[in-house]
Formats: sequence, C-alpha cells, structure tokens
Amino acid sequence: MTQYDLYQVDTFTKTKFTGNATSILTDARGLTDAQMLQITRKLNNSETAFVIPGKDTEADVTVRFFTPTGETPVCGHATIAVANLLAQLQQLTTGQFKIRTKAGIIPVTIALDDDGQTLATMTQNKIAFEARLTGQTLANLFQALHVTKADLIPDLPIQIVNTGHSKVMVPLVELATLNQLKPDLALLTKISQEVGANGFYPFVVTAKQPEFHIHGRMFAPISDNDEDPVTGNANGELGAYLVKYGFSEKGTSSFFFKAYMGNVLHRPGVVEVAVEKQGDRPSAVKIAGGIVHVFQTKLEV
Repeated sequence: MTQYDLYQVDTFTKTKFTGNATSILTDARGLTDAQMLQITRKLNNSETAFVIPGKDTEADVTVRFFTPTGETPVCGHATIAVANLLAQLQQLTTGQFKIRTKAGIIPVTIALDDDGQTLATMTQNKIAFEARLTGQTLANLFQALHVTKADLIPDLPIQIVNTGHSKVMVPLVELATLNQLKPDLALLTKISQEVGANGFYPFVVTAKQPEFHIHGRMFAPISDNDEDPVTGNANGELGAYLVKYGFSEKGTSSFFFKAYMGNVLHRPGVVEVAVEKQGDRPSAVKIAGGIVHVFQTKLEV
C-alpha cells in the first residue's frame, strides 16, 4: 500500500463549505487511470485533480482531472485550486506555474489579494466560437430548461464557446428565471451528446456600473455533474462571449467582471474574469480566485 497526500479545498471563496469543493492529490505518481477514477468516484466531488510532479521543457507540473464519469481535459476551478495549494505549500507569495493538462499548457500566476491570501490567475486556452443552437436542437434546449424565447436576451445567440472544455451560453433576462431553473437533466445529456458540448451556462447580467456583474448556473450532467456550484472554465468562455457581442466598452483594451454563482446550492462563490481585447474582439481570457482549506489526510491505495 502507498500513502498519498490528499487535500480538500473550497475554491472561489474564503469561507469553508461554500464555493466549489476540490480534491487534490499533490503527488499522484504510481496511480493508474483506473485508480484515479475510483478515487474520484469515492471522493464524489465534481472534479478531483491529480498532480504529477516533475518539470519538463514546457511545464512545471502535470495535472490530470477526473470527474466521476472519467478524465476531462481541463477544469478551471481545479486548476485554480491546484495553483493556490502548490503556492501555499511552497510558501510562495508571487510567481508563476505552467501546468500541463490534456488541453495544453496553462499559465497561472500567483499574487496576494487584499487580505494577504494567495490569488491564482489562470490564462485559458485559445478562444473558439463554435456552433449556434438552432431548429429542433434549440427547441429541445428550451424544453430541457423549461424556458421560452421570451426569457432570453433578444438578438443574442445560444452558442457554444470553447477554451478547452466547451459550454453552451444561454443569456437570460431575469434573475428569478435563472434561480428557478429545474432542468431536465436527461434531455440536457442528450443535447450535449448531439452538439459536442460539455455543459450549459445560463446567465443573467445583474449590474453594469460601477462593476459589471453576472449571475450564472452551470449544468453538466453528461459528466455526472448535474450542477457545478461555481465554474471557472465556463466563466472565461462567457467573458469572450460578452466581449464578442458588445457588452464591453468600445475602445478599451480589456473587460473585467465578477461572476456570482452557487446561491441556489447554498455554496456561493465569486469568479473574477478579465478578457484582453484586440480592437473590440476577445483575444485572451483569464480567471482568478482563491481557496480555503477544508481538510488534509493520507489516502492509502
């Protein structure tokens, strides 16, 4: 039997038992794929991160991410969690990690926030605007979410955006509609299989001044994650979507907003999102957040 250091942290929050729970094995060398999946299912969080130490010419560390249904190429909140945890274990207050994932090399910077806690900022992969949902597929999505065209922001597409793990953007008008969603998860899974997207991200713009705020909920039943409390990846993709469709001020070089999630699940958290622009087009997306420790233990395998 081998002992592995296991940490459980909550991400995108400063309060225990809120935000997005993340399990991290800080040295997973020696584990097989099957064992990683078994561990993930036992821990029963939306994702578990397995750190494989060792530098190469491009990255400082390799991280593999598993959901209870299998391996996933990248996970925003778990990447943020790993970077914060490694920085704290190494007593770093500033610095950068390059993390190798199945979706490519992810640069992450470390700084201290206003409370003196580590804050990790990850640069997501290249932005891709993919298919718009139309016709019967769109009708099926309305049915799955129990919404109508009148619930949507006019003239905005229901579109897949991809920075490594694609999501369907669903722009709603009213916060009450968002909070009351009780989707047909089986139908969402079927739509995911049809369009090749991992999840669905209904969101509402709740403030534009003095700060831009959104509220969102992310459903990914195809990954056995019926609802993700606080999503990192999808909010980066949302940032690119918002810039593309005119929500950022023209003539500026960047767009910043805060995404509030998790209230319906009683696990509130906040994701900070920054989008770099070339002209009025999104060119790069960064998400930022911190962690709070819940427990540390040894896992024998």
